[in-house]
Amino acid sequence: MDRVSELIKNTFIIAIGKFGTQVLNFLLLPLYTGYLSTTEYGNYDLVIVISSFLVPILTLLLEESMFRFLIDAKNDIEKKKIISNTFLYCFSICIVFAMVGSIFSYVISNVIIFYIVIYSISNVFIALSNAICRGTGKIKMFSISNFVLSIFIILLNIIFIIVFQLGFKALIFSSIISNLLVSISIFVLINIYKYISIKNFKMGELIKMIKYSWPLVPNTICWSIINLSDRLFIVGFLGTSSNGIYSVAYKFPNLINTFYSFFNVAWTESSAKILKDGNEKDKYNFVYKNIKKLLFTITLLLIASISFIFPLLVSESYGGGLMYIPILSLAVYYASLSGFFGGIYTAHKDTKILGLTSLIAALSNIIINFLFIKMFGLYTSAISTLISSYIIYIYRKKSLEKYVILNDSSTDTFNNCVLFIVTIFVFYFANFMFKIVFLIILTIYLFYSNKNILISLLFKKNIK
Repeated sequence: MDRVSELIKNTFIIAIGKFGTQVLNFLLLPLYTGYLSTTEYGNYDLVIVISSFLVPILTLLLEESMFRFLIDAKNDIEKKKIISNTFLYCFSICIVFAMVGSIFSYVISNVIIFYIVIYSISNVFIALSNAICRGTGKIKMFSISNFVLSIFIILLNIIFIIVFQLGFKALIFSSIISNLLVSISIFVLINIYKYISIKNFKMGELIKMIKYSWPLVPNTICWSIINLSDRLFIVGFLGTSSNGIYSVAYKFPNLINTFYSFFNVAWTESSAKILKDGNEKDKYNFVYKNIKKLLFTITLLLIASISFIFPLLVSESYGGGLMYIPILSLAVYYASLSGFFGGIYTAHKDTKILGLTSLIAALSNIIINFLFIKMFGLYTSAISTLISSYIIYIYRKKSLEKYVILNDSSTDTFNNCVLFIVTIFVFYFANFMFKIVFLIILTIYLFYSNKNILISLLFKKNIK
């Protein structure tokens, strides 16, 4: 099968497992924002963001190394070494983290730390299960398991929020229980015990894997630092309630990232295969052109439609978050394109640049927040996130030229700028009827400009 068509097929399979539950999760926003105060939601968001920062440091992203090395593994002996190294290291570090975190939580009498510890460990488990599914080519199992995971989380959220009235702890407990149940189920289904053995543990192999994965850590945690610095500055200067408003607003732009994540899981594998096959310049440019166009039109469509969707799904107490969504949407758009470049760097096993670019962006984010958050409030966090994402996008694209030059049409760039400016103007200044007409036109544009990809998905044809 052509690599590009294979990429589209795998993206579609992964999306099936997640898209429906993502829609359902958004339909439950009235439940979350209706039953949880802005302060409670702010506390929940803080646990999530801190955990996202800690997990890559704990695992050194060995799950990503396991995935990449399994693609190149030639036999079961190599697979056993790769999996044993990863699992034994991650299990050991989780035990140490649990002990230290529990002691620390007890000493300072802060239960939030305990929630962060157990939530982080559950995320290590689900990351390992996802990586082993992808690395062994079980894309359908990956898709189904993530579908089941989302359903579990949603059902438990409803039960814990409405029946047990646990507040923000309901969202945390739901994720922890679901992560552990699904990851353990996958380990059983793939007979993980056949792959893990102390005798298969090889320090030399582990060091080789860490050399690949550790440069990815600064990249991942710097994205987390960008989110974490936003949240810490908001909580410190504006209060937990403002963080709740900001985190709910961020959920809508993250729809773009959710869509891209479907693609990115398949892209990380396909990018390496394209490099092996040769003629990567044409294929990389082809995929870049189409994914950029699709992401841009989805971004515009989200901005154009959010004025109608937001009031239906979000409690009035969170209403102020609507104004920040266009800025955050553009930030997520550039972040997603940066992730695309990351897939090419990963294929070349050149991961150092990812950490460097993210570090520069994270420092920019912190400086902007520090200087301006008192004056401009939540707009500062949104704009600093946009600037950070754009810095990463430009830097990575320029640095990527040592491997492949990705071409941008000047005509397309100009048209996109004009279309974005018009969309922003309509969002902030147009009346209700004009917004509806514009949304209809934009929807038609979305389908027309991406017709080749849609035809490929619907009729299983290779795109031209």
